[in-house]
Amino acid sequence: MFSTWTKRKKVIAALSIPVAAFLVFFVVLCIDGAAYDRWRYAHHLRIIYETWQADGAPDPQNWPRYELYSKKAFIYTQTHVVAGQTQQCLFATTVGGGQFTITRDGSVLVVDRTGEARLLRIHKTKAAAW
Repeated sequence: MFSTWTKRKKVIAALSIPVAAFLVFFVVLCIDGAAYDRWRYAHHLRIIYETWQADGAPDPQNWPRYELYSKKAFIYTQTHVVAGQTQQCLFATTVGGGQFTITRDGSVLVVDRTGEARLLRIHKTKAAAW
């Protein structure tokens, strides 16, 4: 099969395989990178939440104490209704066009630009969230 190919076709075939492999790698990295970014923001909020709980869950929150864990997070006390349940938020961080918030029971919510909230699902073993 390859013996009838011209030198030009062989070079193009040899170069197309690494280029295709790089494109597949890049696409997977971009998709997985977005899932990792969502997990990372949720993880930072969970660290703040665990510190807040270890302090005895003070109300109001002592922000300078928790600011050490994330420079992008802030106190967020709004409530959202998700799946018919009212969720009282504690802390949030702004990401792109929305916010990630953590509630009093430790659930992480994603609030979009319109104010709609949904629960963030976090993978148990991988660093990914969707």
